[in-house]
Amino acid sequence: MPRKCKFDTTKKCGYTDNNCQHCEIRKKLKQKMLTPEPPEQTQTITIDYTTKIFCCPFCLYRGDITKFYVKIKKGVSEKQFKCPECGEVMRRETLTKDMTIEQYAQWVYDTGAWERIKFSTWKKRLKDYGWSFKFWDEYKRHKTEMLGETETYQQYIERKQREQLEEEEDYY
Repeated sequence: MPRKCKFDTTKKCGYTDNNCQHCEIRKKLKQKMLTPEPPEQTQTITIDYTTKIFCCPFCLYRGDITKFYVKIKKGVSEKQFKCPECGEVMRRETLTKDMTIEQYAQWVYDTGAWERIKFSTWKKRLKDYGWSFKFWDEYKRHKTEMLGETETYQQYIERKQREQLEEEEDYY
């Protein structure tokens, strides 16, 4: 038999005291109970990476995800991947990140990836894929934009020398 709801007296509900902690009316009013909330059901989304072709950001090798797997005792690693050609190890986010050529050029500059890039192979593939012009155009634009905001070490030294010279001139 329905009775008045403890949380909204204008409505009748069929919940007993034990079920009130799961009451929808209480949740809509954001009424909290001293007993812990039941865990909310979370839905996990699985992405099928096996049908997509991935590109190593360090040598531009292309292949499916299985080519990049790193074997561990329990099977294959879900977090770490290794390029079969250049041998560079990277995180899943690095390998699976969707980037345009312009975003890739900014990523190369911002992360300092030059230390890990195999330049001769990388440069050849960049040209073969038809990305060379767009990449270098964006890379140079981004580099000048970033250098405009911060000074290089050489510029810092020159500025400090000028300041010191001006202080000495003011002293005499």
